[in-house]
Amino acid sequence: MQSQWRTDRTLIEMAKIVMMKSGGRAEEYINHYMDGTGTPKYFMASQLLNEDSGVSRGFIDAINSEAKKSPMKPGQKGRYWVKQAYYTNKDWWMALGSFPLDWVYMGERQSNGTSMLELTISGKNEYKWHPDEDRETKLVHQAADRLRHPQTNVLDILQPTQPAANFWMYATPCTYLVPYSGAYA
Repeated sequence: MQSQWRTDRTLIEMAKIVMMKSGGRAEEYINHYMDGTGTPKYFMASQLLNEDSGVSRGFIDAINSEAKKSPMKPGQKGRYWVKQAYYTNKDWWMALGSFPLDWVYMGERQSNGTSMLELTISGKNEYKWHPDEDRETKLVHQAADRLRHPQTNVLDILQPTQPAANFWMYATPCTYLVPYSGAYA
């Protein structure tokens, strides 16, 4: 008879095989969660924007919309929430889930006749599972969350049963240029 811990680990391993790119960021992050160290993970905010066209398109549209309301002022701050539906890159989506990108407007510059809005972008969010939300992957979320408090049995004596641990994900600050596509309101 399998323990709940072993059943949950098996479900997570199957989800990795079926859903995640081998050697990708999502697999790296779930493995880190399962290792239970809780140490943070870092990535460049620009890397997310450069590798996921859905995220960058949405971000650029949101910044342009903000800029069209009134001229932006240096130091102006905002937050863009990357929702799961915005991703076009499955690996980023599965690694980060919903993720906030904080931005600070630095100024405007011209590049090849195009106005560019210069921003500093960063972000942080906790890697955790949502076992109580109704979603297609609810069973995986429940299994992953239970692994933070493993319920083992005598058959698991030879298995490492280190509890899984949430951790913080940090999008390290970077400069990002957004082409400005309109006039101020």
